[in-house]
Amino acid sequence: MKSPCIGACKSSGNMCVGCQRTTKEIAEWQRYTDAQRDQIMAEIKGEASSHNCPVCQSSAQCDIQNGKQTCWCFDIEKRNTSTIEKSGLCMCRKCLSSLPIQ
Repeated sequence: MKSPCIGACKSSGNMCVGCQRTTKEIAEWQRYTDAQRDQIMAEIKGEASSHNCPVCQSSAQCDIQNGKQTCWCFDIEKRNTSTIEKSGLCMCRKCLSSLPIQ
């Protein structure tokens, strides 16, 4: 089974700093279909995105912008975004996970 795991597992606020999956995604990984796993891996790699990250300009994914009721970022602990200029767009997983937990 494919996985974005790179063997650098460390959880920070419900998100793995190694593979950048949420703890929910990790826990449910075996239950996801191949298509669901492929989609998550494409989002993590920046191959599938809804916009560019307002911080680093790399590909970013907002599930709400893609028509879902919630976003992947709802599954992680809130981060302190006070130093980030508000743009109304979600940050990429790498930028969001690097912020301190609120």
